[in-house]
Amino acid sequence: MVVGVTVSAACAALPAPVRADSVFTPFLGQSFATRDDDVRVTTIGASMASTRGGGFGFELDFARTSEAVGSAAFADNTRVTTLMGNALVGFPFGRFRPYVVGGLGWLRREVRGAGETVRKGGLGLDAGIGVLGFVSRNVGVRVDLRYVRNVTEGDLGKLRLPDGLGLGDFLIEDLSFWRMSTGLAIRF
Repeated sequence: MVVGVTVSAACAALPAPVRADSVFTPFLGQSFATRDDDVRVTTIGASMASTRGGGFGFELDFARTSEAVGSAAFADNTRVTTLMGNALVGFPFGRFRPYVVGGLGWLRREVRGAGETVRKGGLGLDAGIGVLGFVSRNVGVRVDLRYVRNVTEGDLGKLRLPDGLGLGDFLIEDLSFWRMSTGLAIRF
């Protein structure tokens, strides 16, 4: 009897196995310069996130804006495409999971002008917050707000990184915007 109670108590004291969650989220949103910006550019994309028990994890996020027509963030006839790799920290509370996210990736700006399209790509960064809520075990809704900015090599206004990182000097350019999105989250 004592052995049975001891074994039962030891099993109950062991932590439950942490399971990895993978969540795919196609989303639709709007990109804009500031809250007061009248022009909001439609943005579509998808993200794939994987976390340990809903806590720490990683995400791959792809987004593309529709063509802007004169906004504070985008020049006329501009589209922006981003592909970001992010660290993600979630805070699971039952069916809801608030999170913070941030990382680096690739950002390309396309400006269509007099018969030609100029494409400029480079390093981008993003940071944001959001909440993921599940209506069933595998289906939910994700609401996300992110700040996106491009970073390219430059000579003026340099942000000097420590030697040994192999990244050199970077100029934080003027293209920056917010992205608010909502998507269908599918957990598997």
